[in-house]
Amino acid sequence: MRLTLLLLLISSSVLAQEKRYFTRETFQIMTDQQTGFVRHYSSAGDSVVISDYMNDVLILQATIYRASNLEVIIGTMSIPRVNEFMIYCRSRGAEHFYRPYFQKIRASVKLYLGGNPESEMVVRDKQFKYSQKWISPQAFAPRTAILTNGTGEYMNGIQHESFKDSILVKSYHLTLTEKTDTIYDHVDVPATPKDGLEKFSSELTEVLHYPLYARFLGKQGTAYIEFVVNENGQLTSFRQLYYDGGNFEKEVLKALSKLKPWTPAMFRGRAVKTQFRMPITFKLTPAQN
Repeated sequence: MRLTLLLLLISSSVLAQEKRYFTRETFQIMTDQQTGFVRHYSSAGDSVVISDYMNDVLILQATIYRASNLEVIIGTMSIPRVNEFMIYCRSRGAEHFYRPYFQKIRASVKLYLGGNPESEMVVRDKQFKYSQKWISPQAFAPRTAILTNGTGEYMNGIQHESFKDSILVKSYHLTLTEKTDTIYDHVDVPATPKDGLEKFSSELTEVLHYPLYARFLGKQGTAYIEFVVNENGQLTSFRQLYYDGGNFEKEVLKALSKLKPWTPAMFRGRAVKTQFRMPITFKLTPAQN
């Protein structure tokens, strides 16, 4: 069994115009099968334009610029590396998605919701600057811009975002389950496994078992899991995001509950709760088929 944590990339290169399909709206894992999650790539000079569609509705458009001395680092702007960078952009700078070669890439990214603009930002290395954020006070109402000279605030009872000088300075949302929890989407120091991501991946692989039923059927798949790292670093509130019939999610949830606590995220000098989403791909080796 081979497990791929966080990211599975398929080699290819960006040509003048390309199109790739993805398994989910997170646009993290490519597939050869046609799906409703489509990414269009087009290159022009020193830039690559990305357009993401979900069921034929535009949800993201980005232009990635590369410096002239970047040719050695990213060659022809390969699709896997473009995808890596876009995962980082969509996560709004999550540390575990960062790669050193991002230092010399600049991008303008525009997100859409229901076909209408939701936010626009410029990404350079680890800095995300918002040029505008649009909100809708109520469902189906026209969206309005909230940033003036890069500063503004948005609260709707569940989510809160504050911007100052084009920088997101505070972002959290409330979970409305058995109890109300505050989950921070923007932190000063992200939560991390105490022994590093590589060791965490290794320990997860050791306690993770391939579902017998899926193995018997020769079924492969990807489990998409969401969990919270609380103020004490404990992994809690596990939730499967999708169900594909292979029992992969159940195995991952069982394995994650056995792992030791992380170092919690910090915001303004105190430990806070943060949320993670993790895709884990299950593949059978020839000996297991």
